[in-house]
Order: sequence, then structure tokens, then C-alpha cells
Amino acid sequence: MRTLLIISFIFFTAFTSAQTGTTKAKLSAASYDFGTVKSGKVLKYDLFVKNTGKNPLVISMVTSSKSSVSPQWKQAGILPGNEGLIRLYITTLGFWGERNVTIEVQYNDDGSGPLRFKLKFKVAPSNDEEF
Repeated sequence: MRTLLIISFIFFTAFTSAQTGTTKAKLSAASYDFGTVKSGKVLKYDLFVKNTGKNPLVISMVTSSKSSVSPQWKQAGILPGNEGLIRLYITTLGFWGERNVTIEVQYNDDGSGPLRFKLKFKVAPSNDEEF
């Protein structure tokens, strides 16, 4: 009976360890600065997420601190060692001045929380716009 308890404990401990703490991700960059752009231009940035863990990685949500950013991504699993793409579209129409945006990527993580990415750009009025 004692042997059975020990074997059961080892099995359940190994099984639990194999399921937790093995999904990890890394972004291709921490930030990007577009510099100065004209108002009305749509900016595009491709952000890559690499699965550095041992389990498939699933991006569940991508949020932005500004409504001018629209993220697109596939919710299919990213196999270990592979990369997934998050495409960010940024509209500048109606905005002027410095813009700092934080992108947050939520995934089936190891408990470390969401990944964060920073975008920066300055919007200058186009020739047909006034302040």
C-alpha cells in the first residue's frame, strides 16, 4: 500500500508539473518609434510572438491603451519554437501631437502575466488640416 501511495504521488506530481509553467512567450521587440507622421496616414506594424515554452501557446486577447490601434491575430496555437504574428493597424486621422500606446498580449501563460509592447509616434497635421 505504501509503495502504491508513493508511485501515485510521483505520478501526479510529474503530471501536474508537466502541465504548469511550460507555456512561455517572448515578443520580437519591446517597443517601436514611428517618428513623425502626417495625420490621416494608416500605420502598420508586425509584432511577432515566439513560443519559448514546451506547450502550444494560444493568444487569447490583444488590447491597446488607445482606440486608434486595431490588432489582428490568429487564435490558433503556436507550437513550441515557432512564432505567431500580431498585426497592428494605427489610424492617425484626427490626432495631433505625441502618441504613446501600450499593447498588451494575453495568452495561456505560465503565470507571469501579459506581454507588453510600446508604440510611439508624433502626428503632424497634413497640408489640408488645421489645428
